[in-house]
Amino acid sequence: MKKLIPLLLALLLVFPLTALAQGTGKDEAASLSVGDIVTLGHYEQDGVIQNGEEPIEWIVLDVDAAERKALVISKYSLDRLLYHSKYEPVTWETCDLRGVLNGEFLNTVFSSEEIDGILDSQLHTEDNTAKGTKGGNDTVDRVFLLSAEEAEKYFSSEEDRIGVPSAYLLQLCAYTNGLESTSSVYWLRTPGDTQAHAAYVLGGRVNLGGWAGNVHKLPIRPAMWISMDAAS
Repeated sequence: MKKLIPLLLALLLVFPLTALAQGTGKDEAASLSVGDIVTLGHYEQDGVIQNGEEPIEWIVLDVDAAERKALVISKYSLDRLLYHSKYEPVTWETCDLRGVLNGEFLNTVFSSEEIDGILDSQLHTEDNTAKGTKGGNDTVDRVFLLSAEEAEKYFSSEEDRIGVPSAYLLQLCAYTNGLESTSSVYWLRTPGDTQAHAAYVLGGRVNLGGWAGNVHKLPIRPAMWISMDAAS
């Protein structure tokens, strides 16, 4: 009997540890942290069309552990697109770029399995804090642009906020800050000084002014909330 007691105690100690390891294995495998890089979808990035499209890298900006989801933004600026096709007042809700990102971009860049892991997101676009321009109605989107407030919130410095263009985008003559070709401008969804303009990031700085008319073609860094279980 005395010999059995140590054995029983050992089993009691080992079993909970084994059960815990088995129960958390999936969570550990699928966990993400701010700053991690995940790959989802494919887009031309190296500028060599003949070798096919390259996997898109996404930077994790935020993690909601309770909901098992993460906010990501493309590591590189991917392309130059119009915010809107006509020079007229629009909001994020009514601009053409929103339709492109949630239509053609979503359906051609990602596989059907990847699309299942891209979540519907309730978005609120704040008014332009410098100019008072109304941000418009809330929307539900899978793919979107950061707002000015989100760009300030999720990047700790101007350096971190810089949009680095892909080699393909440089071939398309991406706008830069005029000082270094690695710092491209990119659209935000916040309106500019009027609803015929949109805010943007340039050289890492959030700009709420007005030179970026919505008929300009500027680089994009798409963002989205994804299921952690879909991340790789």
